[in-house]
Amino acid sequence: DRITGSTLVADTWYHIAVSRSGTSTRMFVNGVLQGSAWTVSPVDYGVAKPVVIGARWDGINEFAGYIDEVRISKDIARYTAAFGGLVAAFTSDADTKLLLHFDGTNLSTTIVDDTLETQDLRFSNGATAKFVTLANTTDFGAELRSIGSACVYGNYGAYGDGSGVLMYLVSQNFAYIGNGKNFDNDELTVIQANEVVELNNAKIRYSSVDHQGDFRVGDLFYVDQQTGTVNFTSATFNIETTSGITITTGGDTTTITGDRIDTGNLRFSGNTIESLSGDINLDSSSGIVKITSTGALQLPTGDTASRPSPQLGMIRYNTDTNLYEGYDGNWIALNGVYDLDLNTYITAELTPGANDDTIRFYTDGQLRVDINSTRLNTPRIEVDDIAIDGNVIETVTTNTDLVLSANGTGAVVIDDLAFKDSTITNRTTDGVMYFQQQ
Repeated sequence: DRITGSTLVADTWYHIAVSRSGTSTRMFVNGVLQGSAWTVSPVDYGVAKPVVIGARWDGINEFAGYIDEVRISKDIARYTAAFGGLVAAFTSDADTKLLLHFDGTNLSTTIVDDTLETQDLRFSNGATAKFVTLANTTDFGAELRSIGSACVYGNYGAYGDGSGVLMYLVSQNFAYIGNGKNFDNDELTVIQANEVVELNNAKIRYSSVDHQGDFRVGDLFYVDQQTGTVNFTSATFNIETTSGITITTGGDTTTITGDRIDTGNLRFSGNTIESLSGDINLDSSSGIVKITSTGALQLPTGDTASRPSPQLGMIRYNTDTNLYEGYDGNWIALNGVYDLDLNTYITAELTPGANDDTIRFYTDGQLRVDINSTRLNTPRIEVDDIAIDGNVIETVTTNTDLVLSANGTGAVVIDDLAFKDSTITNRTTDGVMYFQQQ
């Protein structure tokens, strides 16, 4: 909001007052109300637009003229209605926060603040100023050191505001902070967050014990006396020791050193998990153990002689047979089809990794049959009572007929002769059949 007053005439002195009461801000010229505006906050105008004397809050629109008797008051609305205007120099009181009489000579570099607490404003090296702005008092502060002190009751314990505030509080006792003026030791009204308050980059370094015996070192380390809980908040916990840390709860012991953690029978070191004694057991509550990786899982490897004491479900890679093997009561090969002694098997590749599109059948370590896309190759085949061995087809049982029978109207054809029932036919037109006795 903006309050617009009457037009000012050059070379004329005016008394201008701005006063705020509650949510109303009023402007007076020579004691006459020029207008008022509504203020959202009754507490503060904010820090984005600070008070500047002789210009606008951002240093522009500089005033070309003389300024006399500048007073800034707090906690009082000096003008709420029309008044007679300024008739004498202001005097300081408890509500005056800045009072400048500007009684020095023109172009003076020294301005005296005539409040009850004097502020000395100076310029050096012949510098001049076009306006005066108030200093940010949060940049000022003090350093406080305390050992074995106590803060009991009240709204706050240690309260720091501004980057110039630095406190060292060693063995500080905070008791019933937040209770204000009450001294009934009511723990329910305690506000522990008010024990140490840091505002606007103030720094408070402390170790403390409160009314419950809880121990703190700064904001990052806290020991709850009642529960025994130790908390580290948003901090790196560094421990330097030559022998490590041992944590024990009765019979269970965990040892932590710089390069490993030993807990129970397990040791964690770098990227290795090892058993100091016994097996390593992965026990999932869901019954499923997941290994998430785009790489591979390497199983234990070793020759036949190094097989472990067998247990159901074991899997390993046998470097003697170059096969994965598992134990289901016997050690069995897991890739391909093998018998127990591995001399009878079926393989799809003569050399692992070589794709020759041939299935081979072995018995007793010898190749018996191989099959590809065009043939079945075997030295001998027996089907029921018929045997095919080389280029001979015969019956297996002695004195048994070999019957070649075509179904339906078909015939058994050997070269150009067709045999059907009791008829032999030469399939070649006008052909001649010869029967020759050896």
